[in-house]
This record gives sequence, structure tokens and C-alpha cells, in this order.
Amino acid sequence: MDITLLVSVISVGIAAVSVLFAWKAVKTAEKSIVISSLTELLKLYMSEPLFVAIDTAWTLYREKLCKELVKENKVEQEILVMEVEKRASQGIQIKKDSAKEAVDDLDADLSKKKSIHLAFWFWEHLAKLVNRGLIDAELALTSFGDPAILGFLSPVDEAWVEKHGRIGEHRGYLRKLYVLWQKRRKSEFLGA
Repeated sequence: MDITLLVSVISVGIAAVSVLFAWKAVKTAEKSIVISSLTELLKLYMSEPLFVAIDTAWTLYREKLCKELVKENKVEQEILVMEVEKRASQGIQIKKDSAKEAVDDLDADLSKKKSIHLAFWFWEHLAKLVNRGLIDAELALTSFGDPAILGFLSPVDEAWVEKHGRIGEHRGYLRKLYVLWQKRRKSEFLGA
């Protein structure tokens, strides 16, 4: 009976050590996936196609903000450009109607559509990594360009899904990253 007890205790000990090694292997694999994802994102971030995509997104963003301001007669013509730049730099979201109009514009122009989808993919991938806790939000929001562009991409993404649907479940990753960025900006502004 003593030998059976000894064998049982040793078996439990071996099982515990096996679980520990398996957990360590999972964590190592997870780190490897994160490093691989960040490497791919960095390559894309440094690429000309993403540069064109982000530039296209900024241009469309400014156009939509400008139309909104003119439509609302909120600013005089002389200060329109300054107000558009101010709103864009603050990441003020375009309105739902402007987002729907942007989707219609993209449907009519294949090169812009490709560019914007590349920008969607890039920011959505960052958002997924943050959402899964694989990278820190601070890293995502400060290391890969200006997150103010999410003021355009997030509402356009939602308008796109509303018009065209989406393969799989739409989880609103861009909206979540935008909200996270706005909270971070607000806390920085308030000195918190």
C-alpha cells in the first residue's frame, strides 16, 4: 500500500510538471505569434501601398469634414481649412451620412476602395491584437501612425458593414480602438 501511495504522489507530481511545461510552451508560442504579427505589421507600415492607403484615407476624411462644415455653415470660408485640420487632428468622427457617402464614393472608385481596405485591415489588425491582450494599447496607439484617422475609418467601416455586410461576425474593432484612443487623449489632456 505504501508503494501505491508513492507511485500516486509521483504521478501527480509528474502531471503537475507536465502542465507547467505545457503552459510555458503555450506562452512561448503566443509570444512568437505576437512577434510575427508585429513584424508583418511593421513591414506593411513601412510599405508604399500603406502610405498611399493612409494618405487616401486622410484626403477622404478631410473632404467629408469639409462638406459637413460647409453644410452646417459653422465656419466662415477663410477659416474652413484650419477648422478641418483641427477636427481631423482631434479625430472627430465624421457623421453617419458622410460615412455612407464615403462608402458610395469607394464603391465607385476601385483604387480608393483598395487603399481604404488596406487601411482598414492594418488598423483592425492592431485593434485585434490589443483586444486579445497580445499587445499593449499604448504601443498600438503610439507606434503605428496617427490614430486620429480612426475618426474616419471607424464610421466608414460601420457604414460599409451596414451596406455590404461582412464575412463572419463584425466585432467593431475599429470603434473599440477609437474609443480607447479618445479615452487616452482625454486623460492626457486632463493630466490624469
